Amino acid sequence: ADSQLQDAKNNVGSLNGQLDSLRDQLQSKQGEVQQKINEVQQKISEGNQKVAEKQREVDALNQQLNNNNQQVNSLNDQVKSLQSKADAGAKDSADLDSAVRDVQDLQQYADNAVNNNK
Repeated sequence: ADSQLQDAKNNVGSLNGQLDSLRDQLQSKQGEVQQKINEVQQKISEGNQKVAEKQREVDALNQQLNNNNQQVNSLNDQVKSLQSKADAGAKDSADLDSAVRDVQDLQQYADNAVNNNK
């Protein structure tokens, strides 16, 4: 019985040693996992910073696009206004041409009337 008790105590000691060894291994693995978690979190943070930087670039380009679109709209309005003025000028010119022809026709009529009365 003493021998069996001693064997059991030795087994318990051996098992306690194995348990301690496994606890050390577990603690080491937990440290490695935590280190990997920290590395991944750092990479995520760097990625988020890059995304934020690109978003700022996109926002700036969108603002520039909006400004350019406003300029295009303004220039289109100016073109429409100038085209309207040109159309009005063309109509005035056509009216003046018609008036000149009327005056020339009247001049011709008057000249014919004077020549016929001589």
